[in-house]
Amino acid sequence: MGAKPPPPGSKLLLPPRDEVVLKPSFAVAVLAGGFASATVDVTIFPLDSLKTRLQAPQGFQRAGGTTGLFRGVLAAAMGAVPGGAVFFGVYEYTRHIAQGGATSPHWSTDAVAATVAATASCLVRNPAVVVTQRMQVGQYGTLPSAVATMWRTEGAMGFYAGLQVSVLRELPFAFIQFPLYESLKRLLRRSQQHDIMDPNPNPNPNPNPNPNPNPDPNPNPNPNPTPTPDPDQARLEERRRRQEAERGPARAQVS
Repeated sequence: MGAKPPPPGSKLLLPPRDEVVLKPSFAVAVLAGGFASATVDVTIFPLDSLKTRLQAPQGFQRAGGTTGLFRGVLAAAMGAVPGGAVFFGVYEYTRHIAQGGATSPHWSTDAVAATVAATASCLVRNPAVVVTQRMQVGQYGTLPSAVATMWRTEGAMGFYAGLQVSVLRELPFAFIQFPLYESLKRLLRRSQQHDIMDPNPNPNPNPNPNPNPNPDPNPNPNPNPTPTPDPDQARLEERRRRQEAERGPARAQVS
């Protein structure tokens, strides 16, 4: 037998409390995280170029000023896709393991998962970040020349310059951001509890206090009422009895 349809007027809502609703699969989380990260990095890349040039030791103008603000954007996008995918993949996996099947995980579970994911993401993204920043300040003109020159002169470790600082920057950011993010999601689900399929949408289950659906407009509390004597009728009855009494002796004399 199929599931019973909801009663008319009922509302379909998210499950109560902290139950997970339409949780995406691991693959969906990885792909969505990678493409979302790349979209954000490409969108704000001009601002990142300005920030990098303002921090450059040779000065803002000599680092490129306001020209070529998208120089190095390809390297940034190529690093953002795997970096975002690794972050959200590690985050979802670590969070799943740490919460141990609990429907309402503690905020510390989200914080630990986010810090582990941020560390893993930094290991993947740091080479692209180093190449991007050097292209932003004009040290290299193209992505292939930047990669080839750095590999020849600095080796593999040159792509991980500043890794410790990047990790120290990302850890507190992830530690604060994702517990807040998950807490707000849980709060939103709790606020929507009133939309859960309510079998009785009427807040008053019995709006009619009278159990009789067709009440009598003239209810009679006494099912066998005693009629009130009418004075005129009583006098007529008394007169009739007198007449009967007077006719009785007359009939006896005739007979």
